[in-house]
Amino acid sequence: MFGNNSICFTGHRTIQGKYLNMSNMTPEWALVHDSLIHFCQRAYNNGWKEFVVGGALGIDMLAGLVIIELITRFHCDDIKLHLCIPHNGYNKRWISQQNRDELAYIKSFAVNGGYVLNNDPVFQIYMLHRRNEFMVDKSRLTCGVWDGRTAKSGTYSCLQYARNHSDNKLIATLNPLITNELGFCKETWGLK
Repeated sequence: MFGNNSICFTGHRTIQGKYLNMSNMTPEWALVHDSLIHFCQRAYNNGWKEFVVGGALGIDMLAGLVIIELITRFHCDDIKLHLCIPHNGYNKRWISQQNRDELAYIKSFAVNGGYVLNNDPVFQIYMLHRRNEFMVDKSRLTCGVWDGRTAKSGTYSCLQYARNHSDNKLIATLNPLITNELGFCKETWGLK
């Protein structure tokens, strides 16, 4: 286990069909960014100091960058960021150099430079599921950015795994499609 106060993240690669672009963030992604900042600050203020991301495009990437923002912008220097890569060469098929650079940036902040869970350079889909299960098993809380509708997704599978295979674990979900008057996603979690 990473620690009793560790949170892992899972989420969609797209929000309303749009991919994450940090240099030109859409309003949908900006809302999720703000919600994750709010969630992570609240968690940090309640003693959660370890954050675990999977390095996938979309929410994983955004969560990693949000944690780095907490460290650098908000001076939360005692945060530990863990990066769990499913296999060697994971990002080699990515088209965007910006995405590869962002993953390298996240890796530069990660404890021990990140964890590679499988040395096989040939991608197989099971590797993504094993990475998600590893993160859930080693964390106390799973935060899923999930639209509540997409049942055939890695995010849904990860949240189901957290519900069904994790004793004494907490689950938080942020729905990017439902907002309240503050502009934040509705949140459900085991925090004060």
